[in-house]
Amino acid sequence: MIADLATGASLSQTFVINNIIPTGGSLGIDIFNYNDTDLDASAGTDSAFSLGGTSMEISETSTSLYEGVGAAAYAVDTFPNVRNLFSHGQ
Repeated sequence: MIADLATGASLSQTFVINNIIPTGGSLGIDIFNYNDTDLDASAGTDSAFSLGGTSMEISETSTSLYEGVGAAAYAVDTFPNVRNLFSHGQ
């Protein structure tokens, strides 16, 4: 979930994945979420810190809350370092 603490706005997503392969066997999948937050229309001075678990606060002069519900891990770095880590296994 992404939330704007100043306005109370939030964004959340739900996935439903169905296996349509005729064998009905299990599928191994990885789901990634990439959040490129540039608060206050700038990219150079944003900061992020952990709130514990998979929650973090991103701030500059305004503040945003990012919560990776059910996430196994997370990473924070400057663009494009985290984005370049994503792979579809090939």
